[in-house]
Amino acid sequence: MSIAEKRKDSHVRPRNFGVLFMATVKNFCLFTKSSKGRNQHSIDDNDMHDDDYSDISDDEPRDFSEVEERIAAEREEESSFVEVRTQEEIDAAKKVAEDARVQAEKIAAEKAAEDAVLYLEKVAMEKAVEDARIETDKIAAENAAEDARVEAEKVAADKAAKDAREEAEKVASDKATEHARAEAEKIAAEKAAEEA
Repeated sequence: MSIAEKRKDSHVRPRNFGVLFMATVKNFCLFTKSSKGRNQHSIDDNDMHDDDYSDISDDEPRDFSEVEERIAAEREEESSFVEVRTQEEIDAAKKVAEDARVQAEKIAAEKAAEDAVLYLEKVAMEKAVEDARIETDKIAAENAAEDARVEAEKVAADKAAKDAREEAEKVASDKATEHARAEAEKIAAEKAAEEA
């Protein structure tokens, strides 16, 4: 496991550990310096991380190069952790964007399919309306033809009846005329016979 991953999994050591470590070393050096004249104890090498500060005088500058190196290492670890976190955030953002793109494409495909269904339904409805209109026109034409035929038959029947009536009247008239002529001739013959 890398330093950054250890730092990520750890919640014990604070992020400003380097600063706290430096302050602890400084305080420990001051405490050792002030107590050296009283008890003459030497400082344990392991407690000071292999640095012997027992012979440091008041005028000598203290060397904190190791502490500074530790602080630099801490900062480098922090930077590495930030870089890892930033990369994870970038990857997460990319995944969110990809998921959004896939979802948008899915919604667009569903909408296109729905639009296609609606269009087909519209075309089918328009065709059904057109078919119904054609059928209505056909029925209307057939009805008109039937009405015309019936009317023609009626006219023909009326004309035939009229012709028959006129013919009967003519025959009757002719018959009556013939009867009248024959009656007149009979009367004339009888009168001529009487005179003779």
